[in-house]
Amino acid sequence: MKSYSLLNKNIQISVFPKTGTSFMDRLVLEQKVDIGKQQNPIIHFISIRHPIDRFISGFITLYKRSDGESTFINDSICNLNLLDAFITCFNLVKNDWSFDDHTRLSYDAIPLSSNNIKYFNYNEIGLLCELYNVIDKNHFHNRQHSVDWYLNTNSNHQKQELHKFLLSNTKIFNEVKNFLQPDIEIFQKLPISKIKA
Repeated sequence: MKSYSLLNKNIQISVFPKTGTSFMDRLVLEQKVDIGKQQNPIIHFISIRHPIDRFISGFITLYKRSDGESTFINDSICNLNLLDAFITCFNLVKNDWSFDDHTRLSYDAIPLSSNNIKYFNYNEIGLLCELYNVIDKNHFHNRQHSVDWYLNTNSNHQKQELHKFLLSNTKIFNEVKNFLQPDIEIFQKLPISKIKA
């Protein structure tokens, strides 16, 4: 979990890979937030995403970056199409996805016992930052490349392709869900708040 502090406000926002790290890191570069935890924040917002959705997007990020640093996994999947890369990786790691930040289990790091914590859906992180005047409503529209500058987004087509593949391969999907089960159980217990901007 990576945490950020709002400038001049005792508010903390924490994210996981695939729940807003690229967005928040960009705001750090723009000096709109600080990286690091608050001592005793008034509110601690934690960005979450359904573990299966996070995993699918995480694998696609891993796949897109496989032509970068040479590793055994990267070298094995970088020249394959998405689905062949997934099957190859699944077999190589024997369904243990903890080797990469984007696919490993993460939610055991979530503090569950504090009154000042608010869990929110990762795709509302921009609304949250608007609510606290970190960014204004025109922030994204004033950019030359629209919203692409701040998001580490993966193709919806690729996400749908991988999701459809998993749904049609029950054995593999059940194994992936079994790996993700600890995060799924935590996620299902979280009281997720809607951000009202």
